[in-house]
Amino acid sequence: MKPLRLVMSAFGSYAGRTELDFTKVQAGIFLITGDTGAGKTTIFDAVTYALYDQTSGGRRDGSMMRSQYASEDVETYVEYTFSYREDVYTVRRNPEYMRLGRRRHADGSPRLVREAPKVELTLPDGKAYHGRKREIDQKIADIIGLDADQFTQIAMIAQGDFLKLLHAESKERKKIFTKIFHTRLYYRVQEELKRQASKLYSELEDNAKSARREAERAECEADSQYSEDWEALKRLPIPDSEETLRLLGLIIREGTEREQVKKKEAARLQEQLDRVNGAMKEGETLNRLFQAYEEAGEEERRLLDEKDAFRKIAADVSCARRVERVCLKEEELHSIKASAAESGQNLIRLERKGREAAGAARAAAAEEERAEEELGRKEPAYTEVLMRLKDAMQQYDELEQYEAETGRLSGLLDETRSQSARAEEEEQRLAAYCGSLKKERESLSGSPAEKERLTAKAKALDERVKEVGALEQAAQNIRTLVMECGAKQRHEEECSAAYRDALEIYEQKYRAFLNEQAGVLADSLVKGRPCPVCGSCEHPSPARLSESAPSQEEVEKAKESRDEAERIRQGAAEELRETAGRLRTERELFARAYGKLFDIEKPADCEENLPDMERRIKAAGEACLQDMADLKQALLQTERNVSRYGFVCTEYEEAEHKLAQKQSEIKDIDGRLRQLEGRYGRQSALAEERKKQLDFHSKEEAEARQKDAAHQLEELRNRLKRAREQHQKVLHELKRTEGERDGELKRREQLETLCQKAEEAYRRTLAEEGFAEEEEYEKKKGLLDTKEEMAASLERYEAQVRENRAALQLLGTQVEGKKRIDIATLGEEADRIARKLEGLRGEQIRLAGINSKNREIKEELRKTFERKGGLQKRYELVGNLSRTANGNLSGSVKLDFETYVQRQYFKQIIQAANKRLVQMTNNGFLLQCRDMKSLGSQGQAGLDLDVLHLLSGAVRDVKTLSGGESFMAALCMALGLADIVQNTAGAVHLDTMFVDEGFGSLDDTSRDQAIRVLNELAGYSRLIGIISHVNELKEQIDHKLVVTKTEKGSSIRWSFD
Repeated sequence: MKPLRLVMSAFGSYAGRTELDFTKVQAGIFLITGDTGAGKTTIFDAVTYALYDQTSGGRRDGSMMRSQYASEDVETYVEYTFSYREDVYTVRRNPEYMRLGRRRHADGSPRLVREAPKVELTLPDGKAYHGRKREIDQKIADIIGLDADQFTQIAMIAQGDFLKLLHAESKERKKIFTKIFHTRLYYRVQEELKRQASKLYSELEDNAKSARREAERAECEADSQYSEDWEALKRLPIPDSEETLRLLGLIIREGTEREQVKKKEAARLQEQLDRVNGAMKEGETLNRLFQAYEEAGEEERRLLDEKDAFRKIAADVSCARRVERVCLKEEELHSIKASAAESGQNLIRLERKGREAAGAARAAAAEEERAEEELGRKEPAYTEVLMRLKDAMQQYDELEQYEAETGRLSGLLDETRSQSARAEEEEQRLAAYCGSLKKERESLSGSPAEKERLTAKAKALDERVKEVGALEQAAQNIRTLVMECGAKQRHEEECSAAYRDALEIYEQKYRAFLNEQAGVLADSLVKGRPCPVCGSCEHPSPARLSESAPSQEEVEKAKESRDEAERIRQGAAEELRETAGRLRTERELFARAYGKLFDIEKPADCEENLPDMERRIKAAGEACLQDMADLKQALLQTERNVSRYGFVCTEYEEAEHKLAQKQSEIKDIDGRLRQLEGRYGRQSALAEERKKQLDFHSKEEAEARQKDAAHQLEELRNRLKRAREQHQKVLHELKRTEGERDGELKRREQLETLCQKAEEAYRRTLAEEGFAEEEEYEKKKGLLDTKEEMAASLERYEAQVRENRAALQLLGTQVEGKKRIDIATLGEEADRIARKLEGLRGEQIRLAGINSKNREIKEELRKTFERKGGLQKRYELVGNLSRTANGNLSGSVKLDFETYVQRQYFKQIIQAANKRLVQMTNNGFLLQCRDMKSLGSQGQAGLDLDVLHLLSGAVRDVKTLSGGESFMAALCMALGLADIVQNTAGAVHLDTMFVDEGFGSLDDTSRDQAIRVLNELAGYSRLIGIISHVNELKEQIDHKLVVTKTEKGSSIRWSFD
């Protein structure tokens, strides 16, 4: 990267637009010289700000760089053009600042608006790179190949930064190298290894606990030959996995053999029980047949007793059906009679309506004749009036035009007179305003310098406030994590207790389930289906479940609850370990930040002294906030004064210009006023002459008379139209009424005929159904209410008779020649055999449950031991890696992985630095990385720096160098660092370096040697800029950039001696 052009506008000490052309010096060394505070370092700041949005020293951001000498309307920006690998790029960047707005406030005062920060990047093809600010910043860093930290270490060595890397402690160098070489990855590797080792250790502990719990659950019979060996094995702290599985397998085999013996005995008893149950079943079937035959005989006798009653019911049902047929004809007759009566009423209503319609028709005809006569009499007069008024309308339009022009001229006269008065008042106000602005401008002239001083102080104080706030938050985080650790520890204990409870419940239910297996199995038996244990299809005396017996589903749920409790307990333990790790990390970070804030090398342990530390932090924060509040008030007032000063200067010039404009405006208004007064007099005379020639005073009166005549004529015509329409409507209604009356007469005649026919049909049906008189029919109508009920009762009786006769015949055939069986004796024999069988099956099921449980435990133990083997191997590997990477190997130097990698970079930097240091010191001394054997085993080490004297061979600490020696060593370190970073950052090409101060500590010989080394470094392609006040350098360096300070800001120029 090589600079071509730098433009600074209202930036730092440069008030206006200042352009610096670097094409005049493209190789070698050039000196930037000038008075203190002139703006030499600002040139470095502008380059770094354009590229990375921060200044070279990192102590000021862009918003603090607006020039105190700049006018409010001047933009603040930096435009930097540079070449990289023969391509040319341009970056233009402006900070956030307040500028003068184009519009003013309502009271005329200037309005300040915030200019947002922006950045623009122009690529070699002349096109702008499109993207958000963050994306453009990243693109610039990608082009150069360095981030801001790397750039300021190797290309832009800021004032005061020379000795930072040289005199730093090992831990401080580690922080610097972490940023420059991006070695944070190796630290994350260390932490990840530590986390994995801790996790694996916890998993091993949980594995051992799980194995012990499973072994405790296994059951071994008291009379077993392996019971003593099993109890001894369980008492061991860490049982042997192979021996545990072998012994448990023997116990399971023995239990299985016992279970088979019980199963064979149960099968023999089941055969006996099946024979007895078969005989009982046949006897019960035969006895039920004898009982059913006797019951059918009793039912036959009962039905014969009810036969006479149901004969009477059958006669009533037949009579009700005859009454129902006559009733239908009667209802039809009544319906026709009702319709005939309704028709008679309709005829009377229509006769009355016809008479009313005829009278209305006569009245409508008379009204039509009267309306027609009146229209013929009045229409000619109204027509004449309308024609006369239509001709006069044009003259009224001309009168309105005359009056409108007269009104317009009157308004212009009033407005012009008002403008004249306002202009004179404004002239007087502007004259007074100019005088007051001139006095205020003189009183505010010193505000910009005061603002610059207060802004720098506020920036430093704000940084301390942020540090205090971060520490307070960190202390709060520690307290929160302590409470969280306590809560999670209690939660872990609760989860462990819940797991133990769930385990105990499962064990209790499982034992109860085994004890009740006979009843559980009997509860699932189905008649006619084989038993899953003995295979019998008869179940005469199944075992009974006790009320408290658990089902298999309940046992399974208890097991799931136990497993879920175990999972929750393990999760709680993992959360506790994670939170404890976060607490340790938070305390370490807090201690470092606390020591940095209060400049303490080794702060007290925050675990014990946190309240005292918090009180000290709070006191420091309150002091900072108070100072900040006072400073903000002073700065706010100063900013107001600066803003007011810029506004007053601009406003004074504008007010003088407005005063001259207002005086010229008053002359123009007077001339327009005289012209308007003459035109107004002439137009008024024309309007009065036209009014005298017309009948009405105004066009509105004439239009009102015209509208009235037209309205009266229209009313007469509408009256005739309405009369004709009403006459036609009444005639139509009369015809419709007469048609309805004729239709109703025909309907009445038809209904009378139908009524006669219905009467005849009713009388005929009455005789056909056997009713001699109508009174007899009326008496029998009551049977209709119970007809359905009687018919249903009769049908049920007949069905019962048929069914009972068929059953009696069938049962008689089945019991013919047979006798009843004695069931009680057979039942006693079956109960005796069943009780004995139940005891055997209970013992068999208990043994089966124990064996099943032991098999499950054996499989779980096998899986647990397999997991333990894998975990043990992984822990041994990861644990060794973690101790090695974190520098915790016993008896070794505390050199962690990240420091080891940085040490390799450090050696390369020292090697590159010594190539130049030998020349500068005439083989006086070299730098060397402290040997591993000389490093201490306490604290962070590995990046310590020593000095080797070539003549004596003595080695001493680098901090013992003199001022001049330290500068030469620091400069060589910076140059060596630049070489290594460029090589490790993807072959970055930086053809330019800037060095700020430091040469004043060298004697003449050392300075000559340093300049000679820098000249050799620059050669014919690289450019090195030096800021210095040393006069001798002005004589040694031909190319100089001279910065001159004035009251209105700084200026720059090239000097080539």
